[in-house]
Amino acid sequence: ALTTLRCCSEQARLLGLSMSASTARLAMAAVQASVPSCAHCGKQGGKGVELKKCSRCKQASYCGAECQNAGWKKHKKNCTAPLPRLTMPEAVNKIETALRSGNLRGVLEWEGRMEVLIVDQPDITRSFFLSTFANAHASQLEHEVDAAGSRHHAREVIRLEKSRLDLLGRIEHFREQGEALHNIGQHLLIEKRPEEAVKYLQKARDLGAAHGLFTVECRACSDLGRIALQEGRQEEGLDLYRNTLAAAPLVEENEGLYELNALDRLVEALLSQGGADALDEVAPLIPRYREAARKESRRDGSVMVGSAARSAFYQELLSYTVSARLLEARGQPAKAAEEVCALLSLVRENKAAVRAMPERVRGVVLHSLHLLENLETLGVVELMELRGFLSF
Repeated sequence: ALTTLRCCSEQARLLGLSMSASTARLAMAAVQASVPSCAHCGKQGGKGVELKKCSRCKQASYCGAECQNAGWKKHKKNCTAPLPRLTMPEAVNKIETALRSGNLRGVLEWEGRMEVLIVDQPDITRSFFLSTFANAHASQLEHEVDAAGSRHHAREVIRLEKSRLDLLGRIEHFREQGEALHNIGQHLLIEKRPEEAVKYLQKARDLGAAHGLFTVECRACSDLGRIALQEGRQEEGLDLYRNTLAAAPLVEENEGLYELNALDRLVEALLSQGGADALDEVAPLIPRYREAARKESRRDGSVMVGSAARSAFYQELLSYTVSARLLEARGQPAKAAEEVCALLSLVRENKAAVRAMPERVRGVVLHSLHLLENLETLGVVELMELRGFLSF
């Protein structure tokens, strides 16, 4: 360290510069910081002190077994064996194996190494791997319970998708570009950065509309409508939900599910707004909403086959409570009671499906029933039976 400092001082003298005492101290500190030291006690190597690296991670160094044992509790959190050097084909094979087995955490173990390997690859190849890692982070985010972990995965998705945007713009892959814009917007919302999110979602919507990418347009409009309603911009939010519903039948795949979700959001938003005009708009939507839910919940021949079908069945149940709320608001309690009785019949026919629904979901249907307390024409026994099923 002293030799290096003397060399710096000599070079400064030859250049006609002076090194002050404070500069010398800073230089000495920088030199000392670069000298390896024991990860536990801080003792620097050299002068009779031989440091040995951890045999597993090859990163941390220790002056002896005593310090290594004492520092293990802290070090073990970060002690992982380094990944082996791989060629591009070997790395691709590792990632494909992890993907086939559903091991997304395993996919992310290769993220840093792959980002170096794909630098010289074609734009389409680089985009594919960036998308793979972004989707893996998004999936991990869904199962993350720690707030710091959630933020980490959200930021990684944003970073990777922004990198993809530049590549996709050059090769004019508009569908993937729209999906990347939408993905960034969604994860900016998770990061609680709504203003930035809106900009990306608007770009996704406009790109979808310009290139006939109705899935991209539909998803972006739906998220923009939700943000507008949350911020109190009622008419703007409703218009965006109407646009979502208009685009839903035109999406490239799963159009029934998109239409159902668009109907669900628009109907609920109109009912929350209230007023005669809103109720008039809801009335013709309810039969369409119920039919879309029934179709999706029985796509494979029976109720509750797959998560999408379970969600659709829940929405089918809600369509009856929504209809009852509308009829009661219009001063037709007898017809409202008929809708609740129809709901009870549906629940009786599908007891197993209802009991398999999450408690939170059954709670939403129950809440809708609580809004119908004053239905004098509905028998108390029937109402208690229905609540009993949903409260199971």
